Amino acid sequence: MRVSGALVLAALIPAPLALGSALLDAPLVLLNTSPSEPVGLYRRVAADPAPGLLIAFRPPPAAMPYLRLAQPGRARGSILKAVAAGEGRLACADGRLSIDGRALGAIADRDRRGRRLPRWRGCRRLGAGEYVVFSGRIPNSFDSRYYGPVQASEILGVYAPIWAPGA
Repeated sequence: MRVSGALVLAALIPAPLALGSALLDAPLVLLNTSPSEPVGLYRRVAADPAPGLLIAFRPPPAAMPYLRLAQPGRARGSILKAVAAGEGRLACADGRLSIDGRALGAIADRDRRGRRLPRWRGCRRLGAGEYVVFSGRIPNSFDSRYYGPVQASEILGVYAPIWAPGA
């Protein structure tokens, strides 16, 4: 059987594109399926993390035991959340999460299925490359209340909605 050069070329062209996408540490486009931020498509933008912006990040180590049990897909993927605070801000978790004394949200002991949630405890000034993420869209958002600040090394990028009703 003889295979034409055009057919071989057509079959090989997508391979580097697919490989390039697989090798990218930060996807150019991501689909958010969690209601803690508007469900939809997001694109990576050239910006540094800052309060009010959305970041995608790998789950911090403190989040992994819970995620492996309760949300295995998230444990292997990324999380999209809004930055609530960065360097120099005072973040406290003592039954509620607060930034510089302003309460953001209560900290639950268990998720809606009764599973024990991890809990970040303490009060400290955020250092360089540390960010508190928080979503007030839903009361049970899995955010810094439960795993503490996100480190710059865990961040995949800043994202903006392409299509996300309610964003």
